[in-house]
Amino acid sequence: MKKHEAHKSISGLAEVYGRLSPGARKALWALLALEMVLIAVTERDIHRRQADGVRGPKLLWHVVATQNLVGPALYFALGRRSSGSAAQSHSAGG
Repeated sequence: MKKHEAHKSISGLAEVYGRLSPGARKALWALLALEMVLIAVTERDIHRRQADGVRGPKLLWHVVATQNLVGPALYFALGRRSSGSAAQSHSAGG
């Protein structure tokens, strides 16, 4: 019964997608691409940043970062500590 419900849900999404205009489909794919890039950049930043440069557990931020566009926005707004000396050392070396 659960399999049937899942199949029905997926076919419903396909039907909605089929009714979208070509412009709306392009916008949807662009939004999806933006989301993937933001998630990748966020995951990379969390992975490379020292634990003391992140507010809270890094594992939590890895999970939050995968939540649509909101996760990366939350991480960059709230999850990163200002890295005054670290940012200066990166810019001086590079």
